[in-house]
Amino acid sequence: MLALCPDVTATEAQTAGDVPSWLVQTPDEVAARALRAVRDREGPTVVSGRRNAVLTGLLPRRTAVSLLG
Repeated sequence: MLALCPDVTATEAQTAGDVPSWLVQTPDEVAARALRAVRDREGPTVVSGRRNAVLTGLLPRRTAVSLLG
């Protein structure tokens, strides 16, 4: 089982107008990250997106989770 934690993703249902463009992922980028994780047998949790990667890499887990909402 794999839990994918994507960051801001631009979709038809959700715009990311208030987020800097360098933080926004496309659905294709999220899907590619998920497929790579399955191929490489990563997990159980895979983080996708620059902001998520920074928050989860630098901050204690509890702090990062509270900031991600």
